[in-house]
Amino acid sequence: MEAEVTDQLTINASSQNTISEILNEYGLVVFKELFKPDEIRPLKEPAEELLSCLESKLKRRKINYKNSSSIYENFAFTEVAGRQSGRIDSRLGLPKTTNQTVAPEFYGSPSTPCTLSLSEITGNKQLQKAVEKILGSDATLTYAGLIYSFPGSEDQNFHQDGVLLFPDDLDLQLPPYALNVFIPVHELSRDMGLTEFFPSSNKAAEFNRLSKLDLIRESTHSSRSKKKVATIQPLLSVGDALFYDYRVCHRGVANRSQFTRTMLYVMYSRPWLKEHINFDDTKSLFD
Repeated sequence: MEAEVTDQLTINASSQNTISEILNEYGLVVFKELFKPDEIRPLKEPAEELLSCLESKLKRRKINYKNSSSIYENFAFTEVAGRQSGRIDSRLGLPKTTNQTVAPEFYGSPSTPCTLSLSEITGNKQLQKAVEKILGSDATLTYAGLIYSFPGSEDQNFHQDGVLLFPDDLDLQLPPYALNVFIPVHELSRDMGLTEFFPSSNKAAEFNRLSKLDLIRESTHSSRSKKKVATIQPLLSVGDALFYDYRVCHRGVANRSQFTRTMLYVMYSRPWLKEHINFDDTKSLFD
């Protein structure tokens, strides 16, 4: 039975000092009204321009990124990756400096015709404070990106963005080493397909329990409901932000609407982390 997002997992400016405690316990936190909607909505148009550019390059390479009726293969470039039919993950340019929590600007790939400035987003004082509370004062802004889920996209398999550092030690409760911050650039609806989470799966013991139930790589609602494992799908408004531990199990839900769902994300990590899992830095889409 699917759990509702409770007040226990939702914070605002007046309760933000609890963010680290909640995220350590459940693996995710919804920060209501972290941004002003007028700071976010201007990102929608350049995000659409970037998508148009990426799609033209993917089509030129004859990469099937939308059609689930034919054989689909995952793909990865420096700038963009596809890990299941009907959605792509576009990584924006790396910050000019990576030894600070806030970078002055992000740019699209140098080969793309559009630029997308995130300085107002990454410069948000409440965001900076929250990241520092979770990861420490030396946290690094790793990169940002845009996830596009197209109409007709399928349910993803449950997965982690990163791995447990010591998965065999079930009693070891390590703090997060990286996190993603999801920020919708337009209003969302449930039929667009939200992001679904297993709360507390950032912990080794809970991850191990879910693995034994064969749920981590499972995408069907029916078998999950039979096993009575609770999940949550937070519905965010423009201005909200969802923080989640890099280790928490989650997936994108199928988009049953007629609209593309666009989600901005910003990744932060501890300074020693080198993210090498989700993209291929050895080849560019624009070569």
